Amino acid sequence: MPAPQCRTILRGAFAGAVVFALSVLTSGAVEVIQDVAYYSPGGRNSRLDVYIPDRFAPASATVVFYHGGALSSGDKSSAFEFCHELAMRGYAAVAPDYTLATDRQPSYPQTVLDAKNVVIWAKGQGGEDYGLPRRVIVAGSSAGGYLAMMVAVTSGVPFFQGIPARPGAYRVDAFVSLWGGSDLVWHVQTFGQDQAVITYLGEPMNGANAGLYAFASPINHVDIYDPPGVFFHGRSDATVPSGHSTRMADAMRLRGTYAAVTLKSGAEHGFDAWGGRRAVAARVADAIPRLLDAGRRQSDFAGDGTVDGDDLQRYAGAFLDRDAEADVNLDGTVDRNDFLSFCDAFFADLADGR
Repeated sequence: MPAPQCRTILRGAFAGAVVFALSVLTSGAVEVIQDVAYYSPGGRNSRLDVYIPDRFAPASATVVFYHGGALSSGDKSSAFEFCHELAMRGYAAVAPDYTLATDRQPSYPQTVLDAKNVVIWAKGQGGEDYGLPRRVIVAGSSAGGYLAMMVAVTSGVPFFQGIPARPGAYRVDAFVSLWGGSDLVWHVQTFGQDQAVITYLGEPMNGANAGLYAFASPINHVDIYDPPGVFFHGRSDATVPSGHSTRMADAMRLRGTYAAVTLKSGAEHGFDAWGGRRAVAARVADAIPRLLDAGRRQSDFAGDGTVDGDDLQRYAGAFLDRDAEADVNLDGTVDRNDFLSFCDAFFADLADGR
């Protein structure tokens, strides 16, 4: 890979005549904009990097990737290889920093709020400013995998909505967990107390606070409205055992949601056993088209990740032509029931802001 070349661009913010200097790297066919601020009330480290491909993949999407580090260390720079590889394969990527826990100050729920506010940024004005695809996939490794799951399954939970937003603003199209933790209660009951989680939540689990651990666990927020997900986990992972992925996937499947798990024999915690960050990014890129197809809403007839008049127009055309694609209830005929089913889904999603 050619050495990145640095340059600086200026972006003006009219209010208060504030001007931000952003560092931009150009590396091959990828442009990297560093240290962009995102809004997250109460958060610390509210900056992110944006990776923009020269050409977008046909199944375009923006991947928000949360770094690992036990929720108390690490930063967005560790995501460079992973996000750069995704961008080389045609997918825009966003790598944020987020509030980290310390021995003196737990970071829950602020860390989750930060992670979700990055989605607000990517789906809103921030994403528009950089021309990012509107479909958003959240992903992460280890602690970042935990955050990706939390973002994916808590879109409608008021406790985890730090910024007032229109319905559907926090929803994502899919998620990817790389050896992330999904069930904090099960982990303590099976493997004992985890210092990283204690630092994050502020106290070890006991009979009085098991509810705190349960509510902070992605697995306890799974419902029928969740987006599809894929999981990668090492069978020999002693830090975050693979049961976190298999249990989460099972919970999703019970509710009819697509979930695929790839387990690697002999693999321990981290990227090394999978061939490094770029190799894992390649696996994730390969999984994205399948993920987006699994999460495609009936009302998104155009398949572009949005619900708008184009979907209604295209469905009406297919219905009038009695095209098999208009058979939304899959009963082998295209009739009035299909049209009514499509309209119900279309107007519900439109009102919900999806």
